[in-house]
Amino acid sequence: MYIISENPQAHQSQKMIADALLKLMQIYPYEDITITQICQEAQVARRTFYRNFEFKIDVLEYSLGILFQNYLSNYFDSNFTMRQELECYFEYLFQNKDFFTLLDKHNLFHIVNKTHTLFFSQFIYISKIIDTLKEPKLTPYVLGFISSTICSNIQFWVKNNFDVSFEIIAALTTVFLSGLENAKHFYID
Repeated sequence: MYIISENPQAHQSQKMIADALLKLMQIYPYEDITITQICQEAQVARRTFYRNFEFKIDVLEYSLGILFQNYLSNYFDSNFTMRQELECYFEYLFQNKDFFTLLDKHNLFHIVNKTHTLFFSQFIYISKIIDTLKEPKLTPYVLGFISSTICSNIQFWVKNNFDVSFEIIAALTTVFLSGLENAKHFYID
């Protein structure tokens, strides 16, 4: 868990810690990196780390959260179709491919799926589907399916060194998710 702060100094400390961890991950296995190393690299005190993060995995979740919030703030368009939304999103991910490659290298892609599940409810097309569900109990299942589908495509794309264009990945993902239109008609007996 990480603290979301509006305090500019706390935000700066979080960014320094995140940058330090990512830099260390380029050199050392993730599991061997210590909080002390992160603090030394970031040039912050341990108490600064623990004021902002509980565990080092929280630093990566914070980094993903910032990445996704940046996407929503700077690239997202509420008039997009699902295909356009996904195309824009995959293009944005491609621009950040080094980060995702690093997560994959350290077998940490599971945090991408976890963060996506929270994030995707903010996509307009997906939120429209969720809003039309007759059974609100199905929302976590729909979000889980969407997150797993998109995350799986991202992970294979990363593992294959981004060997196809973001347009192709977006088109393929759109086909995979096209059945969601039927979810709004599903009832629990």
